[in-house]
Amino acid sequence: MAIAVLCRCEIHAPSSKKLHRYTHRAEPMGFPDTSSICGRWQIGCQNPGYIYMTDDAVDAFKKGKRIFRYATNVSQVQLKDNSPKKIIMDSKLLK
Repeated sequence: MAIAVLCRCEIHAPSSKKLHRYTHRAEPMGFPDTSSICGRWQIGCQNPGYIYMTDDAVDAFKKGKRIFRYATNVSQVQLKDNSPKKIIMDSKLLK
């Protein structure tokens, strides 16, 4: 599986039906005062976005990587040093 990240707000979290299986979410630098805005621009969302991550992205994070490319390669995002949080399909965080 490829390293993939996606920017979505809590309201527009990715579903389990996406190409990539996003299992964790992290905060971009400056969150919630961040330039990482939810990718649902088509519906006009302007909420601060979390960074949703695949297992491979989480493994890279654990090895020290903090800058990730979006799947579409339009830009990169830098994550805060706090650990990504595990998510379940309906976007609730596991403790």
